Order: sequence, then structure tokens, then C-alpha cells
Amino acid sequence: MIKISEIGLNHMGQDKELFKYLYYLKREKIYGITIQILKNNFYKKKKFKRFKLKINSIVKFIKEVKKSKKKVGLAIDDINQIKFFEKLKIDFYKVLSKDFKNIKLIKKLTKTKAKFIYLSTGLSSYKEIAKILNRINLKKIILIHTSFDEKLKNINFNRIKELRARFNVPVAYGNHSKFLSSIYKSISFKPHAIFFYVKLNRNLNYPDNKHAFKVKNIKKLVSKIDYNFNLIKKI
Repeated sequence: MIKISEIGLNHMGQDKELFKYLYYLKREKIYGITIQILKNNFYKKKKFKRFKLKINSIVKFIKEVKKSKKKVGLAIDDINQIKFFEKLKIDFYKVLSKDFKNIKLIKKLTKTKAKFIYLSTGLSSYKEIAKILNRINLKKIILIHTSFDEKLKNINFNRIKELRARFNVPVAYGNHSKFLSSIYKSISFKPHAIFFYVKLNRNLNYPDNKHAFKVKNIKKLVSKIDYNFNLIKKI
């Protein structure tokens, strides 16, 4: 089971905080770690200005993740930065749900050397998804089912199976639910991978807070994921 920890913007724009994540996560049985690399316009907004990392810090972090033998992924929305990050041998990319219809970005990513390109489908309809997939090379594509609903019953895990059956591509689960148990409950639907947000152990107002696991609890989470996955294998 591929397990991917997402830092997102939970580094709070601070180098020291960013590298604390690696300190904890490199010890865990996870496949990879992602951070977000967004367009400069995003950070010009007053409430997001403080979340921008220096490029040198990002480069150092990527290199350190690779040294730890974990895979490194970028959730990226700036097509102009892809060439730069390709030099760092990024292992996989994630396209956020807001960019799901950005054909130019997706096509550019499919031409990189990354092993996987994960596309977060968000609230896109099957018709909208089909329209996008018909225009791109599916060789590296993996869809992500993500629910932003506040109610556990509306997460609709069955969509993982439906997406896989309709489009004949692997489908992952990305957790945005405050019901953190949904992470290991999703395993019954055989996702290709599981994305889950992480945060440090302090009680801060992180950008991705309600649906993030504290790093001190990651070991228990990973253990539950593996336990459930092994149960499914035996069925």
C-alpha cells in the first residue's frame, strides 16, 4: 500500500518547521512526502503571504527527502516551474482539484520523468473527468478521489471503484475529512495510494488542520493502514 504524507502549507512558511517534518517522517513506513509549490500570485494574497518558502529551502528539502530514501512529490500549479524542479528528479506530481481542468499543466507533467501523475478530481463530474482524460496520455495518470464533505456518510468511498471501472486507471484516496478514521476505512475500496495531511505536534492554526494527523500519531496510523490492507489481501 502506497502511503503518502502531505505537508501542504503546514510548514507555515518557516524553514525550521519544514525540516521538522522530515525529521519525523523519514522514520515512518511511508512511500513519499509532498509539499505544495504554487504560483507567486497565490502568496501575494495577504493571508497566504507568510506561507511562501525560499527556493533554496525547497531545493534543500527535496534533496534531504531523497537522501532519506523516501519519494518526493510536488503539488504544483505553475507550469513555468516544472522545468526547474525536473532537475531535482521529482518522483511524482500532484495536480490539485482546482487545476483539474488545466490541460496544459497536466500534459506538461506527463512529459516529465516522474513515475506517477496524481490528478485530484475534487467535485468534477464523470463527464468532466472523461473530457480531460480523453485529451491526455494516461500512461502515468492516477486519479484521486477526495471528499470535502463535513459528514462521514457523504465521503462516498464507492466512487473509488466507480472511477476505476469507468476510466480504467488507478484511483487513490486523498483525505480531506475531519473523520480521520476514513483514511484506513478507504482501504476496503482498494485505492492505489492513500494521501493524508500531517501537522506538527503543537496546537497551531494550520492551513490544513482538521484533516491532518499530528506527526506523533503517524506510526499508529501507518500501522492501522497496513493492518487493514493485510486483512483485505486475505479475503
